[in-house]
Parts: sequence; structure tokens; C-alpha cells
Amino acid sequence: MDNTSDRKVVSWNSLTFIISVAINFVVYSLFYRTFNPEIFGVYLTSISIFLLGNSLDLGIGISTIKVISEKKIINDFLYINRFVSTFLVIYLGMGLLISSLLFLNYRISFQSIPNISNINGFFLKIVIYFFIIFINGFFKVILEGYYQYIVLGKIAIILATLNLLIAVFIYSFSLSIDYLLYSNIFINLLHTILLLSLIIFKIKIKIDLTTFDKGILKSNIKHNLNVQISYIFGNSIEYIVRYLLGYFISFASVTYYENARKIVNIINGLIATSQRNLINKIAEFSSTNKINEYLNSDFLVFPKLANAYSLFVFGIMNIVFSCIIFYWFKSYDSLLIYSLLSITFTIINFGSPLYSVLLINNNGKHLVIIQMINFFSMLFFLFVFLFLYKNEFGIIGYVIATFVNIWFILKILQSKYDLKIRIILKETYGRQIITLLCILIVQSILLFTFKINFLYVTSGVSLTCLILFFNQTKFLLYKLKKLTI
Repeated sequence: MDNTSDRKVVSWNSLTFIISVAINFVVYSLFYRTFNPEIFGVYLTSISIFLLGNSLDLGIGISTIKVISEKKIINDFLYINRFVSTFLVIYLGMGLLISSLLFLNYRISFQSIPNISNINGFFLKIVIYFFIIFINGFFKVILEGYYQYIVLGKIAIILATLNLLIAVFIYSFSLSIDYLLYSNIFINLLHTILLLSLIIFKIKIKIDLTTFDKGILKSNIKHNLNVQISYIFGNSIEYIVRYLLGYFISFASVTYYENARKIVNIINGLIATSQRNLINKIAEFSSTNKINEYLNSDFLVFPKLANAYSLFVFGIMNIVFSCIIFYWFKSYDSLLIYSLLSITFTIINFGSPLYSVLLINNNGKHLVIIQMINFFSMLFFLFVFLFLYKNEFGIIGYVIATFVNIWFILKILQSKYDLKIRIILKETYGRQIITLLCILIVQSILLFTFKINFLYVTSGVSLTCLILFFNQTKFLLYKLKKLTI
């Protein structure tokens, strides 16, 4: 892939993200104002398990990008056709099985919901919504393997706009949450039609479910199953966080958590979308046996850029996003949660490019180890701190578990690729990130423990970070201006 292609992809990914999250933020805000916090909290908790359900795909999703990226280089399109047909059969079967298990889980977990008379109907619509999203996930990674990020971005903007129109309608007439569920199903069915049309008519993949190839399944299953297991553990996290918040505090706290999470997703999405082509790059260098050379040179710009971004958005822009949360959602609880999440996602931003290496250039065993550590440390620390504090400060357990997880990722990369942790930190603004983490921890303690006016605290943090991290911000702006890394 040349720099021109990369530049266009990064530019479109960034534009798609900005437009989509702006629209989705308005949509979420309208729903937040339309529905009762308890009902909306149950809905958010229910769909959060989608992440767990989506992980039960035998690791096919990420493997599809890897296989297509590698086979395209040698023009083995017949293999791609058989691979897609084989794993589409698996995906359909898994989708039906997981949907059934999700419905059973919902009925066990929620015996009654305030103001919802037909509980079975409520969860049936959520399960149908999940099944469609699950299948669309496979179609989407096929297109990503073919580097069709631009057309995927255009579709995302169209669907987000349609979702906004529906949200305005629901808000204007104060409709029930059933209308939200129906709209979810409709929009994602439309998404299915668009994705399938592109696969068949644009990139011309020939899908034939009768050409199920056991050999292809067997050759990919080892890596897939390891990725599968790691995804099950990793994608359980958000459901666990929401469930424990609801258990120890209230389901209203789940809504407050989601408010803060929405802002964090908006902030993080820009850097995540600008680096989406990293998986393709790693797969290509891996297929040409140049992965070690790449990881010790050009690759380091990815975590460096992610760290520079965190210094800017969670440090310098601290007061801006804190004010948005407090005044838009009118919720001090959401602000407190955001303060803790900013610590967590500063660490995650740094670790995400590193984790991508293990995701692609590995047989998957390290993924399982990492995600098991992540899952059990998260469960332990979150449970302990929520039990001790009985309020949102218990989310500090999320922070501790994330730090433990990233440290193990660094150790694995050090042993497998001879990457020196000290050099990685030096080349990627590691010292500045450690400084930012200390500042954010102090901020959270001041807000939770001493109840100091958040405007004084966050403005002080922003000013301090502007002074300390000015040079890193110049690097960030330079890279964003070029729109390629």
C-alpha cells in the first residue's frame, strides 16, 4: 500500500468518525432524555453483552482480515472465495446459537423491568438486533480485508444520518423504547443489504455455501480458537463493569457510566480510526517475513501518536470534555466516572497498537494469556473496590487491572520480538504519559474525596498539561495535518 492510499484511508476514516460520533452522540442524548434512566440502564446493560456475544465467532473476524490481506498479495482469489463461503456457514450457525443463549441469559438475569409488561418481546427484539449485527460483522471484515474503508465510511455516515432522523421522531413524540428496538432492527437490515451488495458486485466474491471446505476450516482453526478464547475474556469486560455497577450501586449508575463512556468513545475513536489500517500493515509485513524489522522501526510511530493524542485530549483538553459531560448530561456522577476512565484509556491507547501485533503475528496463545489476566484482574479489582466504596470510585479497579494487562503485553513483546521496554517508552513519550497518569489520579482523588469544584481542578490540570506537553502536541498536529503515518 502506498502513502497516497494510506492518506486517503486515514482521511476518510477520520472524517467518518467525526461525522458518525457527532450524530450518534446527539442520538444517544435524545434517547437519554426520552427514556426513564432505569429502563435505559437495563437496555444499555442488555446490549453491552453484545460485545461478549460478538466474541463467540471462533475468531473468524480478525482471521478474515489477516487471510484476505495475505492472499491478495499472491492473487489467490479462489482461496478467498472458499474461505468466505466456509466461514459464512460457521457464522450463521454460531449466530443462531449465540442468539438463543443470549435470550436465555436475559430471561434469567432480568425477572422484571419497570414499565415493561412484555419482557419476552422486549428481549426477543434485542436478540434479533444482535443476530443481524453479528452477521454484518463478518461482511464488514471481508470488506476491510479488501481495504474498502472508504466505502464503509460512506455507508456508516448514511446509516448514522438515518438513525438521527428516527431518534428525533422518537424524542418528539415521546415514544416507548420498543420503537428504539424496531429502528435498530430496520437500520441494521439495511446495513446487511448494502454490505452484501458490495461483496458480491464490487469486489466480486463468489459466495457458495455448498463449497464448505473442511481443509480451510482445519488450517485456520488453531489460531481462530485462540483468538476466540481471548475475545470471550476481553469482550466480557464491559458487561462485567455494567453488571457490577448495577449490583453494587444501581442501574441508574449504569446510565451515568454510559454517559462518560460515550464521551471517551468519541475522544478515542479518532485515534482508533486513524490506525485501523495497522492490522493490514502487520499482516503484510508478517507474510513477507519482515515483521521484526518493521516492529523495531516504523511501527513505533503508532503508539507514539496514540500517546501524543492522549496527552492532548485527556490532559490539555481536560476541562473542555469535563464541562461537556457535566453541563450536557447534568450529572456530576458521570463527570466523576469520566475522570477515572480518562486514566484507563490513556493506558489503553498506548497498549492497543502493541496488542495488534499479538493479534495478527501470533498463533494466539499469548492472546489467551493476556485476556485471561485482563478478565480475572478486572473482575477481582472491580469487585473489591466497588464492594469497599459502594460508589463510582470503585471503577479505580478498572484502572489497576488495565495497567496490569498492558505491562504483561510489554513483557511478551520483549521476549518474543526483543523489543526493549525502556526503548519503547523512550520512543513513544512514555515518560510524559506516566506524568499524565499521575496528574489524572490526583484529579480523581480531589473530585471524589475532597469534592473540590471541578472547574478549578480541571482547569488546573489543563493548564499544567499545556505547559508540560506542548512539544508532544506539536507532533500530534503535524501528524494529523499529514493524515498519514
